[in-house]
Amino acid sequence: MKKRLIVIAAASAFASTLPVRAADFEVGPGTTVSVAGLVTVGVKNSLVSKINPSDTKPHNSELRVDDNTSRVIFSGSTSIMWPGWKALFYIENRFTANAEPIDPLMPGLPPAMSQYTAGNMTGWANGETYVGVSGPLGRLIIGKATFYYLDGIPTDYIGGAPGAGESYRAWDAQALGVFNMLAQVGTSIRIGGNAVGGLPIATLQIDRTQNAIKFDSARFAGFDFSIGYSKNAYGQPNNTEPAQFGRAYEDGGTWWERVRYNNGAFTAAASKLDVVVQGGNNNALQAVYLNNVIPGILKGPLDTHAYRLSAGYSFPMGLKVGVVYDDTSVDNGVIGTNLKAERTCVQVPVSYSWGKNAAYVTYNKCGNTTNIPDSSATMWTVGYDYALAKRTFAGIFYTVLNNASNGNYQPFLSSTVLGGSAPGTGETFRQISIDINYWF
Repeated sequence: MKKRLIVIAAASAFASTLPVRAADFEVGPGTTVSVAGLVTVGVKNSLVSKINPSDTKPHNSELRVDDNTSRVIFSGSTSIMWPGWKALFYIENRFTANAEPIDPLMPGLPPAMSQYTAGNMTGWANGETYVGVSGPLGRLIIGKATFYYLDGIPTDYIGGAPGAGESYRAWDAQALGVFNMLAQVGTSIRIGGNAVGGLPIATLQIDRTQNAIKFDSARFAGFDFSIGYSKNAYGQPNNTEPAQFGRAYEDGGTWWERVRYNNGAFTAAASKLDVVVQGGNNNALQAVYLNNVIPGILKGPLDTHAYRLSAGYSFPMGLKVGVVYDDTSVDNGVIGTNLKAERTCVQVPVSYSWGKNAAYVTYNKCGNTTNIPDSSATMWTVGYDYALAKRTFAGIFYTVLNNASNGNYQPFLSSTVLGGSAPGTGETFRQISIDINYWF
């Protein structure tokens, strides 16, 4: 069997300006298997201020080492019976470079620790994972895929059109506004005027999608489009459970559509998401969010409807500017009521690169969530990174996330071992981080 090794750059499920590169192994006629990935770790100093009087966090600052979502990716393709057609697979595996998974069988651990080190972020095939076929008109994949929540950011690292949003060569996971702001709807739980706890309710609704069927078209005259469907997007309903909120097990489903344009310096995109939570055990959402502390607090299914628009331009001198607009609404999203939670967010990313250097400024602003006054938030990220080698970058980033008095936005993964102190309702988060990314 002839084997050849071609060393090209890395791949990631998050933002990068690098094209896909990998170690490609020819394992048979017309069959190639690739290995790619990213090891990324940062040293972070985090501070939570404007402390809410009802907040019981044990500390409000810390210095720590965190993994920024390292991963190893296995993929491959095989030529099939028609010219230009291939069968393909993709398996993305997350791991933490700074800590070991905790053994759930070890005695004496509290329940919250009896999981992977970073919840469901650490393990085999927990990133995008699918099998499919591709041809001259595009590709059809089945498995676990990304719907919506990465729309608007550059995706040339996975072969798609560049986006308008933020793109840092070396980055801190908590500084990524696409996860912190654009993928959340800031709400809080209030009973009798007192804050019981905080909850970015829509994060689950616009995350990676399970049980997905997705078609990505080839690019024609600068345009490409994608469409995805899942009957059970989050893997929760169980057909042994009774109907909840008057919705039977077979009711519900998720649709996602996106169209993009990329022609040289200009890029633009529009996407839409509609999530109708499948019936059956919708009460599992209540258990996940509140650990059944407050029975009946979820008054109805958290159906989500969202659309996003983005545009960007790259100037010849290395300057890039963009804008992303997102409108997301969650039915029954104001906890304890049947009221809808809806908010709009705007992101404005600017970057400038020269030689091995790049500098970044990204501004995010989310307005008030409907039916929740003073629930807005803003977030600034200022950063710089340097190319130590062709595929290795070091950077420093400063991030400030400021919640209004009823705002409840949190940095990405700040409540897990991957992140620092998590802000609560009305609180402010500041962080400076030094990060290194090694792409392979």
